[in-house]
Amino acid sequence: MPILAKKPIGVEYEIYNIKDMSYSSAKRYKVSVTIKGEPTPKELKKICRIVKDKIKDKHSFNAITIGMYDYKEFVSSGGHALGSVDYAPYGEWGKANKISTGEYSKMEFKWNIKEKDWSKQLTEREAKIYGYFANLLWNSNLKESVIKTKTANEFDISEKRVKEIYDKQTIWIYMDKRD
Repeated sequence: MPILAKKPIGVEYEIYNIKDMSYSSAKRYKVSVTIKGEPTPKELKKICRIVKDKIKDKHSFNAITIGMYDYKEFVSSGGHALGSVDYAPYGEWGKANKISTGEYSKMEFKWNIKEKDWSKQLTEREAKIYGYFANLLWNSNLKESVIKTKTANEFDISEKRVKEIYDKQTIWIYMDKRD
């Protein structure tokens, strides 16, 4: 369930979820943000700074990581399609227990922002198909071949097309124009 939506710099984004990843005395949060349009790396950084401030207004923490996605269907996919950033002690998520909660003066950003070739982005329909397939893949005991057939039937497409969409998303999620 979305937590807030803002339009800071002409780019629409939404904090899709916040997961508490705390342990011991270290308050850590994983924040998933969906972003519409074709944001530049500079715009992504601005959004992350705004999101960090919004989280800081509501929660004291030792570290946060912000994952950025172009579609909500990719949030559970294991990779940050548009990139990620850690805001943590000395930029290191693993050092969250080395400072007191809320000791922001020792925190730095560690950026992993991707520059995308937007012509390779999945369409909204492809993202929905991928999301359906991935949800079954990760949350059921069905074999992949059964999931592929079920997905093809659900969306009235061929199994070959399901595989093409899955492959396209796999490439998209890790693709960076600078590589």
